[in-house]
Amino acid sequence: MADTRNYVQGQDYFLSGSGITLSATSAVLTSMEYPDGTLIVMADFGTLGYITFEPETEKEENASFTGITQNANGTATITGLTRGLAFKTPYTADLALRQSHSGGSLARISNSAPFYNELTNKNNDETINNAWTFPSTEAARPQNGADTDTAILAALVTFGQLSRTSFAGVSDASTVSKGIVEIATQTEVNEGDDSGSTTAPVVVIPSTLLQTRDSVITTDFTYGATLTALAPVYVDTAASNKLKLALATAAATADTFVGITVDSGVDTDVNKRVQIAGIVTGLSGLTPGAVVFLTDAGGISSVAGTYRFPLGVAISATAMEMFPAPARRPLDLAGANSSATVSNFNESMTFFNATDITGAEAETLSAGSTTNADTLHTHAIIPGYSEIIHGNLPSTTLGRFQFAMNSAGTYGYIARRWSSGADENLDIYRYVLDPLTKTFIYDGTTVNLADGTYSFSGFADIGLVATDSYVYAMAIGASNLVLVRMLPDLTSATLFTTSGANPGAGTILSACGNDTTLYLKSTTATLLLEYALSGTTATRGTDITLTSGVAGVTGFDGTNLFNYDPVTGNIRKYSTAGGAAVSTTLRQFARENNDFNANPLEITSNGAIGLLSTGPFLIGVGAAWVNETTTDSLFLRFYKISKP
Repeated sequence: MADTRNYVQGQDYFLSGSGITLSATSAVLTSMEYPDGTLIVMADFGTLGYITFEPETEKEENASFTGITQNANGTATITGLTRGLAFKTPYTADLALRQSHSGGSLARISNSAPFYNELTNKNNDETINNAWTFPSTEAARPQNGADTDTAILAALVTFGQLSRTSFAGVSDASTVSKGIVEIATQTEVNEGDDSGSTTAPVVVIPSTLLQTRDSVITTDFTYGATLTALAPVYVDTAASNKLKLALATAAATADTFVGITVDSGVDTDVNKRVQIAGIVTGLSGLTPGAVVFLTDAGGISSVAGTYRFPLGVAISATAMEMFPAPARRPLDLAGANSSATVSNFNESMTFFNATDITGAEAETLSAGSTTNADTLHTHAIIPGYSEIIHGNLPSTTLGRFQFAMNSAGTYGYIARRWSSGADENLDIYRYVLDPLTKTFIYDGTTVNLADGTYSFSGFADIGLVATDSYVYAMAIGASNLVLVRMLPDLTSATLFTTSGANPGAGTILSACGNDTTLYLKSTTATLLLEYALSGTTATRGTDITLTSGVAGVTGFDGTNLFNYDPVTGNIRKYSTAGGAAVSTTLRQFARENNDFNANPLEITSNGAIGLLSTGPFLIGVGAAWVNETTTDSLFLRFYKISKP
């Protein structure tokens, strides 16, 4: 390694400018060069240099430095100063020895007392920080004054002591006498060698023994083809029981699988290592915990070949534990050991375990000439739905409704428009999901947004959007759009300022969105109105066109828009930019009238699509109100559907 302390012969130098203060850690010299004009750099000193300020005066001060910067104006700055080094041992820095030095004061690179402390002394106990290298000649080796033994573990021993305590001349060990042994390598153990690179017998240490138990290896077979390492092989009984590459193309080249090659070789090679049990390493692409199979090409994979022959189970992506020989033979299902047969069997077992249906009943459901569910399923249709329950409403006409649900699915809300004389009113009711009955139940939380406060007069359409943070209620009239934001408990109502063209009365079916953007579904089939929210201002943006859209309710899941077709029952998914539908989910319900005297799927303005971030995708069927002109009870059904 490079020297860290070097010696420099310079000239006398002088402090530049105003000099240095007591606490300065750098100093500027008028110049710093050798007598021949060569600039001095820090590498000339190594990692540390010494300097004396105002030598041979009452203000003499020793210092060390770690850096030199040669400046463009000819001056030099020495940095990393350690000031006030003592004039005697231990030569450490002393604040009392620091001096201030004025500009023009002498600075000398000299052999000060701290400088000499860096040198070794043959009469001192020394600690060497870096390596000392001695010549390779015999005479230059470090020597003790006498050939004496030492009992200190860290001390150097003489050649004499080493010779007296070595094993030179000791006999090899045997089964009847002690002596020299050699530690066996894993290869020597695997191959059954009794001795290694010396004449001494080998012994096995525990770690090697443990590895040996992990892999059982034999050399008893003869290769019958060119084979690489890690090749699965089988015994070819038609070729004198030689080993060949196992293939999963047929039982004949798989059922007599014997192991995995350790050594590569060619036809007729003998004494080649083959692992017949234990853990096989050096593989790749395995699925931990999954069964490992033989492939058609003679490989080892988590994906089975044509003839499903299991070799073991993967314990990592690069290792497997081989199955014992009896466990390797695959089950033969009706004589067909195929992926399709096994997959069908597994699928059938999953189906019957999950239901109480019989085989005959399954045949009735699955038999037929068409895939139409209405044709194949002959039993009565029982829609899967939950209900919303609300009793004791005010004694006024129920009027127009909108439903909304927050993304967590914990709260549902109903907005009800009703009139009292010349005044228009908008009531908001909150419902809580009962986890036991899966029913939304009115929890008594309500708010009335009156015409006198919010100028609802003459509005024809309403909208309602619920997020996990707020509830947004809208009233759309001939001349204005009124937007009010509330907390989930329906308090802290805040009136928004709306900007942009008014949608107009009788033009809005439903609303959806989040805390940054609201979307209003127009009665125009393909039209969706976008409002950006900022503070307490809602600004109408560019209208969105939903290609193939219909006049049905629309939902938003935070990423995509979903438009429900009340005629076909289809749901189309769109990006927020609109355009063509990204995907479509076909009708999922039978079209039937029920005890609500209305088709539950014909949802137009009195409904909403509810999107749960962590649960099922639901539709609120607003057309299914009981006794719509009375005040006894209020029910709303939710149908589970699949999102496109």
